[in-house]
Amino acid sequence: MVKNLNEGKIIRSWSIGFPTLSVIMALCAYFVYGQVMAAASGVLLIGLVLGFIAYVGLVPFGGAAIYWLIGGKLLIPKVLAWAGISYAWPIAVLFWVNFAFAILLTVVTTIVAIKMIADLSR
Repeated sequence: MVKNLNEGKIIRSWSIGFPTLSVIMALCAYFVYGQVMAAASGVLLIGLVLGFIAYVGLVPFGGAAIYWLIGGKLLIPKVLAWAGISYAWPIAVLFWVNFAFAILLTVVTTIVAIKMIADLSR
C-alpha cells in the first residue's frame, strides 16, 4: 500500500514480481510436463536464478548479452538435463520476461554511462 501524502488517501497497489512469476510458471510446468514434480522444481529453479541473473543487465553496453550467455547457453540446458525435461513455454516465458528486464537495465545504465563519459570529456 502507498499513502498519498497530498490527499491523505491510501492507494492499494498490486504487482507481480519475478519470484511470483517463477512460482506460477512452476505450477504451470507441473501440469505441462504431466504432473512431474521434478519439472516443477526445475522450472522454479530456472525462474529464480534467471531473476537474479537479470540484474547483470546493470552492466552498461553488454549486460543483456551477458544475461543471454549465462541464462540461455549455460543455465537452462544444465537445469533441463538435471530435471530430465525439455524446453517448453513456461521456461520460455521466464527467459524472455527476465531478458526484457535485463535489456531495460542495460539501456538505462548505458544512457547513464554515456552521459557520464560526455561530462568527463568537457
